[in-house]
Amino acid sequence: MNTILASSLPTKKYIDPDSISIPFHEIAHQNVTALLKNENNWVLKNSLNSMGWRARKHYFKVVQKPHACQKHGHLSKLESQASTSSYKENSSDNEYLLTWTEFGQDKCINDKELNNILKDLASIKHPLIYPIEYIKCNENGCLVIMKFHKDGSLKDLLCGSQPLNSFSTKYGTTKNRKQLPMKDVALYSRQILEGIKYLNSFGLAYGHLTTANIFIDNGIAKLSAIENFLLGVPSFYRPFIVQNSKITTIEQVDLFIFGHVVFEMQSTYSLQEPFVREITDCPVALKSFLEMLITKESLKTSFTIEQLLTHKFFGEFATQKSIDAIHESLKKEISIAEISGKNSIHNAIQKFETRLKDEQKLVKSQKRVVRVQEMMTSEEKKQTKQKVCVITLGRSLITLRKKRLISPPLPYYNMLQLPPPPPSP
Repeated sequence: MNTILASSLPTKKYIDPDSISIPFHEIAHQNVTALLKNENNWVLKNSLNSMGWRARKHYFKVVQKPHACQKHGHLSKLESQASTSSYKENSSDNEYLLTWTEFGQDKCINDKELNNILKDLASIKHPLIYPIEYIKCNENGCLVIMKFHKDGSLKDLLCGSQPLNSFSTKYGTTKNRKQLPMKDVALYSRQILEGIKYLNSFGLAYGHLTTANIFIDNGIAKLSAIENFLLGVPSFYRPFIVQNSKITTIEQVDLFIFGHVVFEMQSTYSLQEPFVREITDCPVALKSFLEMLITKESLKTSFTIEQLLTHKFFGEFATQKSIDAIHESLKKEISIAEISGKNSIHNAIQKFETRLKDEQKLVKSQKRVVRVQEMMTSEEKKQTKQKVCVITLGRSLITLRKKRLISPPLPYYNMLQLPPPPPSP
């Protein structure tokens, strides 16, 4: 399956024009306007292209409002601040990206409690988590504002694409792809694992790891879209996950997807199927690492993040200096005291895992039905072919008989070369 083609909005519109024809963008604009109506810090600007693959996720440009002047300031100070604010509004340092995402089927936390949890997410300050500037939800979906990263995501770096272009334009071509040095693959892989480990330490589930949700900032891989699991939207790799009944927990989901991300970093392209059949053109240590994650045999043994962090791949390609830099950056983290609604998050994880198992059973059942149908069709074709052969042979014999190419059958006594019977008295 071509994941880029299958996920692009034009393909979805072609396959299911009725559902995609809904004016999602207009609905998103209405919700965003309503949520920002009473906000004093943000100004909604223009709409952006369909940068992502979700039909119900939309992108807008926003800028911060100028700060209010102090009451006892002088006029000259007011003019100076006004000109400075105008400059900031047009500068690249003041560019922010607003995303609107509709809730998905797995959303099960009530809106009031969800808003409290999302506020706690926005307060996370960690070197491996891309910061959320503002986040708020209503009964329909969630609004997120974050700093616009001019270099785009890790996927944009791999594909050599412009972040503001449409999804299919950015990732549907192989012309400008750039392969990462192996030391960067090892460094980013370790940082990604450390970031997921940090989220898990608060009881948070990630589940939405992709190269498009990773930003490289000064050589550090930072995870974004950490709110997606709480919004109940499906992962980009869900079609692959539901095909494998041995992936049953959110931790296994994260590590399975992590394997796909590592493969994409070293090859510049994403896998078109759940498992890799053959790993070539990479160092032995990386091959061993990938075999633990995205081969069919890998699901027979469950590995933890701690076990993966001790793999020889990191020892060979991630220098001790880079590892020390990661540990030093982790010491600078400003941890939040507590995540509210831990019980609700735990219940959401359980419901997610239950629904995942149900979908896996359904997919397995459908595959069984397809196999039976293929067998029946194959048997019917075989029987039909035999009937056709018999009919064809019969017609050929009749034709030959008519042309007298075959003599009439001799009496049995002639065939046995016996004398004819004596005449009757």
